[in-house]
Amino acid sequence: MTKSSLLLDADVTIDFHRLGYWKGILANCSLYVGSVVADEVQYYEDAEKRKIIIDLRLYVSINEITELSASTEEMSMVSEELKDANLGLDAGELAMYSYPQNQRNS
Repeated sequence: MTKSSLLLDADVTIDFHRLGYWKGILANCSLYVGSVVADEVQYYEDAEKRKIIIDLRLYVSINEITELSASTEEMSMVSEELKDANLGLDAGELAMYSYPQNQRNS
């Protein structure tokens, strides 16, 4: 059976952890995360306001998720192409649109 592929942003990654879905998603999907998101996601707060650490770099290092990156040039090119759309993209979202096609299809 082929696993579904998911490209995760920071909010979804944090929600998957907070809601207890992370292990199931990890087991059943091929997960991709951008470098910006891997750096941005650090923890979530549980119901008692305790910080629960999220270490995406660990998952990357053991090949459980794939990290994608875009060069400054690629991000600049996409930013220029999308400037008239006024989408208000943050750095992570812009990077997601900038990943080279060969990374997205691997």
